[in-house]
Amino acid sequence: MTEASLEWLQKEGEGTFFDFIGGRITAVTDGEVFGEVHIEKHHLNHMAIAHGGVYATMLDHMMGYAAYYSRPNARVVTTNLSIHYVAPIRSGLMKVTGKIIHSTRNMITTEGRISDEAGNLLAMATASYRAKE
Repeated sequence: MTEASLEWLQKEGEGTFFDFIGGRITAVTDGEVFGEVHIEKHHLNHMAIAHGGVYATMLDHMMGYAAYYSRPNARVVTTNLSIHYVAPIRSGLMKVTGKIIHSTRNMITTEGRISDEAGNLLAMATASYRAKE
């Protein structure tokens, strides 16, 4: 990973919904992106756990950034997102990864994981992205 790669992706996220909820990209490697969000009261649902939409947003962004990073000149859009919610989080740091697992000329398939600060699995996902240059 280069600092330029990380800065480029962080800049791409400025002003987006990801930015609005407090999402942050922390590292980029070839084919994998790492991020996090500090869970606060406004991220919670009526049961005082992080809303499923926060999970979905973070997963879609990390997996989407991995796809976008691999095809920086393409328009990359989500075509499918499947999430398995494993455990709730009420506070603290939500850590998220997105990784490319398969790529063709027009489609990119990814997997993502969410864990808490202790490394406990909170959710896992797969997604497909259409890439058009």
